[in-house]
Amino acid sequence: MTSPTIATHEQLGLVALSIAVAIVAGYLALDLAQRSAGASGVMRRAWIVAGGVTIGLGIWSMHFIGMLALKMAMPVSYDLPLVALSMIAAIGGSVIALAVVVRRDAGRRGLFFAAGFLGLAVAAMHYLGMASMEMEADIHWNAPLVALSLLIAFGASLAALFLVQQLGHSRFRMGFARRAGAALLLGLGISGLHYTAMAGTTFRAEMNAMTGMAAHQSGLGADGLVVLLALGAALMLAVVIGGAAADQRRAAVAVDLALVAQLARGLGAGDDARARACAAVLELTGADFVCLVEAGEDREPEMAACAGLDQPPTADAFAGEREALRALSLHGEPTFEADLPEDSAPARLGAASALYEPLLIDRQTVGYFAIGYRARRRRVSERTLSLLGMLASEAALTIDREDLLAQLDFMARRDELTGLVNRRVLRETLDEELARAAERESALSLAILDLDSFKKVNDARGHQAGDRLLRAAAAAWAEALDVQGTVGRYGGDEFMVILPGLDPTAGAAATERLRRVVPDGATCSAGIATWDGTQTAAQLIAAADAFLYAAKAAGRDRTATTLADVPASRLQYS
Repeated sequence: MTSPTIATHEQLGLVALSIAVAIVAGYLALDLAQRSAGASGVMRRAWIVAGGVTIGLGIWSMHFIGMLALKMAMPVSYDLPLVALSMIAAIGGSVIALAVVVRRDAGRRGLFFAAGFLGLAVAAMHYLGMASMEMEADIHWNAPLVALSLLIAFGASLAALFLVQQLGHSRFRMGFARRAGAALLLGLGISGLHYTAMAGTTFRAEMNAMTGMAAHQSGLGADGLVVLLALGAALMLAVVIGGAAADQRRAAVAVDLALVAQLARGLGAGDDARARACAAVLELTGADFVCLVEAGEDREPEMAACAGLDQPPTADAFAGEREALRALSLHGEPTFEADLPEDSAPARLGAASALYEPLLIDRQTVGYFAIGYRARRRRVSERTLSLLGMLASEAALTIDREDLLAQLDFMARRDELTGLVNRRVLRETLDEELARAAERESALSLAILDLDSFKKVNDARGHQAGDRLLRAAAAAWAEALDVQGTVGRYGGDEFMVILPGLDPTAGAAATERLRRVVPDGATCSAGIATWDGTQTAAQLIAAADAFLYAAKAAGRDRTATTLADVPASRLQYS
């Protein structure tokens, strides 16, 4: 006797829910795949596993929601081991397929292999789920529709994995609209497998059902299946929440790094890196004031710059704070004091709490930022400490670079032996002063001083004695120049003095004051020329040099302002 076919129908609400779950699973899988494309190492593998678990759970949930939508005139339960095995097949197949297709060298062959593997895993999940049904009926399949369902499984898998593989390329990005459209196609493809296979399924009653002898069913009932589906949905929701939290953390980190980068770029955009560093730390921390303290002579702390105070403190405001500098030097880590001693420098400046951030150059603590808060704080966040450490490192590099450039500029503009400005700077300064004198129609005098009998000093006492005399004379002249002017070494034992605003009388008086302070019993001769309003710098220098020759010809140890007894050949301007 042929068993009668059991009438079935689908509950449309649950059918729609199953399709929606498949679409959501497809969207999440694409989203997680895009995250993995921008990650590396352990995080990349974690996103791949999360994507595989999500799409596997989505496929599995869609199937069993579809089974709950199937209504027939007999009770149905499910064999729990087979249900679990179907879930393992869906998740395991998805994870392995994703791991294969996201490989850099996967190519087209890897794509088709992964699609075939995932299609078989999905089909295995479906038919294991069908086999788990415990009921008083036999299942009969329509072979053409079963084959079509397998083809749909392969096609949906191929489409999904192709998109995942494309997301692995950095130039291919999918916005929300594209991901939603792709997820819709994937969801319809995944659910198409299930409902095509169900269309080819016929249920025929068993003989004991026809005779009224009901078999005992001990499997998972509909309520238990709903609990499993709820757990699966919760796991998918956890992945969504975890992804959103990761996005927020990445966005916060990106904002933080952008702020530090912006502040770091501003450190080199001016002349005073120390003041700009204090301003940048003030903006980053939100403190009330920031002072940069550096180790001066004998490691005594000296304030180098400050930001946030109406009245900047003096350089010795942090004198006596050697213990703070020593502690930072020992540990090289920031220190926070929620309650400041009343006699500490930050407290004297109005702070209730303070953070000390070391300034490290070549791994040596050369100073620190004293960051003051007028309202008492219990702690400073790890975010602030981390960002402050990065900014302090950039500030240390910028300050060190600025100091190095200043040192190089000083060396390029100074005479190495005497420390006075060199010949190049003298010529630049003279050109500038001549232009200013022409603009203002003011006077300008130029003196050239030459140590008398300097060669004899070198010959009799040695070059080291001659060098000592040059240094001593330079120091004496720099100190004795009590008018606005510039003194520098012009070459050998000759020095030039530029005296803007001085006429011949005043220029001669200033030059005489310099001649009188030559040390070690030595003497010098000087020639002084006053600009006539038309001479070039070279002509003015030649005139002063000619007057110097006149002073030497007249017996040395004097200042000459005329050309008496000077050969005509010395009057040729160069």
